[in-house]
This record gives sequence, C-alpha cells and structure tokens, in this order.
Amino acid sequence: MITRLQIFFLTISLYCIFLYSTYTTKLITVEINKPTYSTYQTLSLNYSQSLQCFCSDISIPYKSFLTIKPRFHDLCSSQFVSQNWINYLYGEGNLVYRYSFTDFRASAVGQFQLLASLCEISQETINTSLVQLLKSDYNDRQLLSEQRLNQLIQIQINQFQLVTPNSLLNILNLIRETIGANMIVSVWSVNWLIATESIIHRTWTAHTIPIVYSKCNCGSSWTCTQSSQGMMVGCYPLESLLQTTLQCFYNQSCIDSTNKFTQLNISSLKTSQYRMNTTIQTILNNLMIEEYIINKSYENYFNQCAPSSCSYNYMKKYQVTEGIINIISLYSGLVILTGCLSVVLIKLCSYRSNRITIEITEQNT
Repeated sequence: MITRLQIFFLTISLYCIFLYSTYTTKLITVEINKPTYSTYQTLSLNYSQSLQCFCSDISIPYKSFLTIKPRFHDLCSSQFVSQNWINYLYGEGNLVYRYSFTDFRASAVGQFQLLASLCEISQETINTSLVQLLKSDYNDRQLLSEQRLNQLIQIQINQFQLVTPNSLLNILNLIRETIGANMIVSVWSVNWLIATESIIHRTWTAHTIPIVYSKCNCGSSWTCTQSSQGMMVGCYPLESLLQTTLQCFYNQSCIDSTNKFTQLNISSLKTSQYRMNTTIQTILNNLMIEEYIINKSYENYFNQCAPSSCSYNYMKKYQVTEGIINIISLYSGLVILTGCLSVVLIKLCSYRSNRITIEITEQNT
C-alpha cells in the first residue's frame, strides 16, 4: 500500500511540475556586449519594444550624423535682387522727378535694394545659426531608436524655426519704429514733400507737407500704403515692400513688359508653401525660407554612440525541455518526499483502524 500510494503521489507531482514548467510563460533577459550595427538592426526589428542600448560616448555632435540645408524662396535667387535689375529700374536716374509719388517706379529701386538686403541678411542669419546648431552636442546615455531620433530632429528644427527669426525681426522692427517715430524724410521723397510757399511764416522759405496714400496721412502713420501697378507704394520703401504680395513677380506684363527680365516660374508654386497672395512680410517672418532639406545617417549616429551593451526581453512559452529537466532534477527529492508522505499516511490510517477495532471489542465485552 505504501508503494502504491507513493507511486500515485510521485506521478501526480511529476505531472504538475511538468505542466507548470512547460506552459508557464517566463520573462527572459538577454544582454549582448558591443553589438555591431547589423546586429542592432536585427534586434531592433525583432525586439523593438524592449530593446535598450547604452552608449559609450554620451555626447554626440549633431554634425556627425545630421546635415541641414535651407532652401530659400525663389525671390532670393532671382534677377529681382541683382544689381542689373536695379540699374534697369533706375535708368537715367532722377526717379523723383520722372514719376509721381503714387507710381511704384518712384521708389522701386529702394524697395528692391531692401529686398536684396533682406535676402542676404536672412541667409547669413540662417547659415550662422545652423552652424551653431550642428556644432552643439546631443547628450544621452541611452541609444535612441531611429523613429525616436527622427522625432528629436524634427523638434529641434521646429524650435530652430521659432527662435531664429526673432533676432533679426526684433532688430528690423526696432529700426522701423525708430525711423517712423522720428518721421525721417525718405530719400525717394515718398513720405514728405518740400514746399517753398511761405504759408506758415513769411521768412520761412520751405516746409514739409505729409503725403497721403488712400486717405492715410504719412504725418500720422508711417505704414500708409496703396496699390500701384500690382505693387505697393507708401511712406517708406520698406513698409511698401513688406506689404507687397508675390502676384506681380509671377506676371511678366506686370513686372517687366519688355521681357528683358523674366518672371518667376509659376510651376514652382506647386511645391511652395507660399501662394501668390502671400506678402513679403509673411515670407520674411520665416527668414525667406521655403523649406529645410534634412539628411541624416542613423548608422553614423549609432557609430558615434558606440553602444557598450544592448539588452532585450522576451516571453518564453511551451518550454518542454525545461519541464523535462525540472522533472529529472526534482525526481530524487520527490521519491523521498512522496515515500515519507506515504508512510505517514498509511501509519495514520492503520493507527485509526486499530483504535476503532479495540473500541468495538471493548464495547462488545
């Protein structure tokens, strides 16, 4: 009876251990020292959720894996910012006497000189800021996944676009406010006229009269403008330029009916973020940038990081081999344990049976 009971307990125990070891999932952690890029790619493909790698160098220069090239609006590379175009507009000179102040050509030279300067300053500002950005380091102990690295780069670009224009625009706005508040006379005579009549005092030989654009008086506001031949004229060439839209630059008859200088390519509008009704002010707010061309190399980033180790986790199921190993390793101990348990149970049962028999005998007696 002891042997049979032991075999029963042993069988049940081994079966339960086998089931538990075989069908219970187990978290397995694997660590790989100094993985290669190809190894990392394989691990990233199979264990992207749990894969973690730690860099040997926590400070990585952006320029080691990233290049950013700005593409400026077509205006900044067109003939309209060239000296030839400005000379063509100026012609024989004396524009003030050749054209009325309401004619765009009276201040056209000033506007296009400003446009050329704004393009040049924008390019210098962007290029200088990009050099500083790419010289800076990205600091992190953990290797970023390719998707996470792309997100980081995009965040940096977005922040760059928000912060960089402010330095130039703040200075430009200060200049505009200073010139406008002091009512400085424009060299093109488009905000104040010099009158020689002695209206105010007999001994005065000249005085200034503010010019009015569309019922807006340059004596009270320096931002007065009005339309002229598809362009804008106003108290100052800068204010006129900033309020001018792109429409005339894409219209040959508007910008130059002689065809000596060609219009901007209309087909470029298909890939542009700006439309014809966009003002120069709007484009300048983005520092004349059309887009940023970004090239990055994740492999270069990985090599700069030079991970010292990578680890990943996975859930292991249906471990039949491990179940068999557990049975073999625990078999000897289970034999002893079930043998002792069987002896104890049989003796308890035998003791209780003998006690009941004695009590029945005593009662019958």
